[in-house]
Amino acid sequence: MGRITDVNGFKAKAALAKAARHKGVAEIEGGGMDEGRVFLHATDGWWFKWHCTTSKSVGSASELASAMRQLVVR
Repeated sequence: MGRITDVNGFKAKAALAKAARHKGVAEIEGGGMDEGRVFLHATDGWWFKWHCTTSKSVGSASELASAMRQLVVR
């Protein structure tokens, strides 16, 4: 289970909590981001396939849902 270290004003906190329970999420944090945005950091061996990256920025519940659909085992 991932940890949430900084919600940075992200409004959909229940959605963040659900994402943090996903085994592919290592951490959710918003340090240094614009207000309301957070980074999702993937667990080792996982990535966001459409962006070929292990971290993804999201700023809304719909962006979060889209990012979670992209999170796959590498």
